[in-house]
Amino acid sequence: GSGNSGALGVHSSLFPTVAFSPFLAAAGVKHEASTKDLFRLILESPERVLELGEDKYRLILRRIAADPPFTRVTKQMQQTPFLLAYTTDDASGASEEKKNDQQSDDVDDANNKAIATARFQLAKAEDIYIVDNSFFGR
Repeated sequence: GSGNSGALGVHSSLFPTVAFSPFLAAAGVKHEASTKDLFRLILESPERVLELGEDKYRLILRRIAADPPFTRVTKQMQQTPFLLAYTTDDASGASEEKKNDQQSDDVDDANNKAIATARFQLAKAEDIYIVDNSFFGR
């Protein structure tokens, strides 16, 4: 293992797995998916990988960032929405969803004063802006 807790769950959820044996090793079966394998999959099917959950998706992105399996940025990397972008609802609950749900505003008004919530979505790099805000220091 590479020391990533949860890595086994990520690999077994994304790739076919079998009980490892010397015969399979001799036949060329890998012990685990490489960073290049994970990166290829995340570029080809980011929604499928995100189905594992935000935390596992971030784990994969961190693994890729720590050991990039590419030497240059490709057109596919630029055009594929595979990065996680976070948006926040302000503390008053003024997101579009809250504006349209008056009953929820009435019930939650007291609770929304000090709480901002973050939501994530897949996005292309050109659609993401970096905000120097401690809220995003994940």
